[in-house]
Amino acid sequence: MANFVINATASGDTTHVAAPSTPGSFIRVIGYHLTTDAVVVATLKGGATTKDVCYATKVVGGGIVVPDSPDVGVFDCPANTALILNLSGVANVGGAGNYIIIP
Repeated sequence: MANFVINATASGDTTHVAAPSTPGSFIRVIGYHLTTDAVVVATLKGGATTKDVCYATKVVGGGIVVPDSPDVGVFDCPANTALILNLSGVANVGGAGNYIIIP
């Protein structure tokens, strides 16, 4: 299992895991968490395909946690696409997650 760090500030797309290079391989997200310092919609995507949407608000000591689900994962990205975080506006968003590449 590998991990990725969420560190985004600008609105729009930020790639967090590059697309697998082996034809037909895909990213399976096992779990993740994020925090923000402002109200923002954080959308996790596999390439252009929306996979999970978080309506994040600034909460002291809070955040969003999607627990690890190692058997089935939280979601799969389409084959040969990157894992992307899209922010609806400017905010400091941080966190981390776990993933595997499925051949």
